[in-house]
Amino acid sequence: MSKLQLFGNTDIGMRRSSNQDAYVAQRLDESTVLGILCDGMGGVNGGQIASALAISTIVDVIRQEYHPKMTVGAIRTMLMHAVSSGNSAVYLRSKEREGLSGMGTTCDVVLFSDQAAYIAHVGDSRVYLKRQQTLVQATHDHSYVQSLVDSGKITPEEARVHAQKNIITRVVGVDPMVEVDFLVIQHAVNTGILLCSDGLSGPCTDEEILDVLCHTPAKEVCDTLIARANAAGGPDNITVVYLTNEEEEPA
Repeated sequence: MSKLQLFGNTDIGMRRSSNQDAYVAQRLDESTVLGILCDGMGGVNGGQIASALAISTIVDVIRQEYHPKMTVGAIRTMLMHAVSSGNSAVYLRSKEREGLSGMGTTCDVVLFSDQAAYIAHVGDSRVYLKRQQTLVQATHDHSYVQSLVDSGKITPEEARVHAQKNIITRVVGVDPMVEVDFLVIQHAVNTGILLCSDGLSGPCTDEEILDVLCHTPAKEVCDTLIARANAAGGPDNITVVYLTNEEEEPA
């Protein structure tokens, strides 16, 4: 019997008038779960439409193409097709209505089995891996401040409070085509996978996130992290998806 568990939640935060985030956490079969998180941008309506449309399109593609015995190459092709289809759907919708021009969304898609995780990534939402007492950011932010960190111009600590930290350099739906990062995490046994929007990773440090993951039952992780982000000011919408096959300690 698979130990895979999946949880998700989203919250408007303390300072926004609408929630432009969207997520999916669903089981594809007994041994595989799917997590998707999108953080929309482009005005209230644009952001909400972009994130919801991207997710619905991606889920449709994966539901049509997924089967349990797919090779790594086939999974990569499927996820790339799914995110590219989401990109096209958002881009075409933005051209249909003047008020939606320029809308887009970040996008993280995780296919997680008992043995491995497959990740498609665009934007500055994040995917973290939690193993035992460690937390590692699996994805690389597609953002202006991350480019400054990569070039050594600022430190990661300075990036957290930089005035231009909200500038994203790669987005789903803004251009006809999008470049998608694809990652494979092998030997993903006794592993937790956290997807989050920058409404969590902005106000909360990695150390704070790890503290929650290490000391909170899996079913309470999403709500607890959202509460932490809101306690830190809740400057943005907060969305968390948690997929795990870890053995939990008895209560």
